Amino acid sequence: MPIDQPQDDPATWCGIILAGGAASRLGGVNKALQRYRGKPLITYPLSVLTQTCSEIVISANRDLEQLSAFGCPIVTDQTEGFQGPLEGIKASTRSSAANYFLILACDMPHIEPEQITSLQKALTSNQSLDAALYCTHESWQPGLMAVTASAAQSLEIDWPLENRSLKGWLGLLNTEVIPEARSELFANLNLPADFEAEH
Repeated sequence: MPIDQPQDDPATWCGIILAGGAASRLGGVNKALQRYRGKPLITYPLSVLTQTCSEIVISANRDLEQLSAFGCPIVTDQTEGFQGPLEGIKASTRSSAANYFLILACDMPHIEPEQITSLQKALTSNQSLDAALYCTHESWQPGLMAVTASAAQSLEIDWPLENRSLKGWLGLLNTEVIPEARSELFANLNLPADFEAEH
């Protein structure tokens, strides 16, 4: 479980790449290892998190040996089957003593470092916040978010069924929602045709 650190400690950031899904719309293949523009998809979040976080872990439930070749610790869910991103976040935050977490889905290759640093600044500059994320055209984008260690610990609570989603969990936290006009930054790759696109 993450360690509560005093408020005057310097911010330490752990980046979590969510790569533990079933990828059912992609025929069940491991999305993180599929090639996009000549590179494995997971290399895109790895690149931006390397620039913005002091530690990175990969949340994954299969192909562990292949994913370990990317040089980061692999954390598996503590429940059977593909139970969704909250299980990956819970297991990953337990593995780190960081006091902040930057969570990024593996299938969002267009995120840039400036989107991450803006979330980090929003969270560290306001000690009353639990989380920060973007919204585009009034739609939340939980594939990229920043949370505090104490917010991550709240995942240990047995939430009601309606709150067992990223948006449901974030709705219970003190979350800052930052408008962003460029919705294309948050496009995620779900279908075979998405991996063929060069836009």
